[in-house]
Amino acid sequence: MTAPKQKKVWKNQERFEPLPLDYAILTALPDQGAKIGNYLWDGKRADSLAKELDPKNLTANMVSGRLSTMHGYGLVVQVKMLGGGGTNARLAYQRTQKGAELAGIPISNTE
Repeated sequence: MTAPKQKKVWKNQERFEPLPLDYAILTALPDQGAKIGNYLWDGKRADSLAKELDPKNLTANMVSGRLSTMHGYGLVVQVKMLGGGGTNARLAYQRTQKGAELAGIPISNTE
């Protein structure tokens, strides 16, 4: 099993201004390194986050855009989940320690 993929962190870190949605997303994500059992990464996808947070007003595209931005700033990492489909069909996210600190969440699982 490969480790979660960390994207190259963007320059101009000081320019990032989190939206209220970002805090909700970070709160809903599992910590980086979290697993289901011993073999499977625990993560959440954009579509499941949209349904969990506000199914009437949020779309998967809205959440996906924020996840992509936070990924660029090192607040979340991508993990591959089990399943078939296209290249990104099973990409899910976990929050990093930096993301947890931003949201004021204590880290429960570190590797």
